[in-house]
Amino acid sequence: MDKRKVPRNSDMPIEKLVLNDTKKIGHHFESISIDKYKCFNNFSIDSFKRVNLIGGKNNVGKSSFLEAFFLLMGATNINLLLNINAFRGIEVYEGKPEIIREMLWNHLFNAYSSDRNISIVGEIENRRYINLVISSAQIDQIYTSINGSILQNGLISTGKINDQTLQFKYKDENGKKYIVEMKVENKGISIPPPSVSSPYRGIFVPSNRRLIWPDIASRYGQLELSNNEFDLVSALTIIEPRLKKLSTIMGASGPMIYGDIGVGRMLPLAEMGDGLMNLMDKLLAITTVPHGVVLMDEVENGFHYSILDKVWKIFDQVSQKYDVQIIATTHSWECIKSAHNNFITDNYYDFSYHRLEKFDDNIVAISLTQDTLQTTIDSGWEIR
Repeated sequence: MDKRKVPRNSDMPIEKLVLNDTKKIGHHFESISIDKYKCFNNFSIDSFKRVNLIGGKNNVGKSSFLEAFFLLMGATNINLLLNINAFRGIEVYEGKPEIIREMLWNHLFNAYSSDRNISIVGEIENRRYINLVISSAQIDQIYTSINGSILQNGLISTGKINDQTLQFKYKDENGKKYIVEMKVENKGISIPPPSVSSPYRGIFVPSNRRLIWPDIASRYGQLELSNNEFDLVSALTIIEPRLKKLSTIMGASGPMIYGDIGVGRMLPLAEMGDGLMNLMDKLLAITTVPHGVVLMDEVENGFHYSILDKVWKIFDQVSQKYDVQIIATTHSWECIKSAHNNFITDNYYDFSYHRLEKFDDNIVAISLTQDTLQTTIDSGWEIR
């Protein structure tokens, strides 16, 4: 039986582009439109800010929205599809090619109908656009078959077979077009290298992320080498006030990050709770992609509601410092309220909240202005 293991590199940083210094900090994407991707038909969200929260009930498409965004940022990096499947627990593919294709990409298409192309369009700075079209293509291939053997003068015939591929058609901000294809054959999954990069680097932090310590240690090392003014230790003290120092130490399973909390020896951060780990993971995601975009699924995971005000204050400060746009989903009323309360104290309210709702099998985004969100919070109305 054919088995293929997908690597768990969930971040796949994308090459960066030098930004226009005249733009607002973190305003890399102004809007996005999604059509025929999973549950979305003619869906759009406008007026993104530097920090954006996406809410809505279960199974309304919040995670799928982030996936579509991630694919668009990947441009021609078709390998990101494997990462998206890994986020949902699909990492090993086995069986015949047609079964593997079913697991790999059939579920991407609205109503599992691959005869309708997926379209994802993003508006970026200066009213420019990037566009990704995903299609399942049938390619006719000529084959030759021999009935019998050459020694027995067997009958030779020719014919055609259909080979199905997944095709990414990407148009960059300058209108140039690129095409890449993924194929599943008996010999394995064929994935071409990216032929062009997105204008912005990006990282997706899934809700069920399993930390890979060598990756975390590498990001922390990049932060240390950059010699910038961001103090990760001070940021983490909102969860562990005793933390004084961080160090990367080589352990039995590779490099790990240890912390000094004043107990006479360094302790692995993995022993200090999910909240501390989640905060460090998200902050390192931001510092790793300056001038980029960080997507966070269920951003409140691991945080007690009592520290959410401090968490959002840190996210606000770090995203400003690194010129990073944050797009995150949440189920938490306290998370929405804390984010809003943080940004109303800034000179510029650089925050937006969008609630996804289902109407007649269509998903729509209801965007709340600052005043509407304040009124809703004051009234105690349900907006999650």
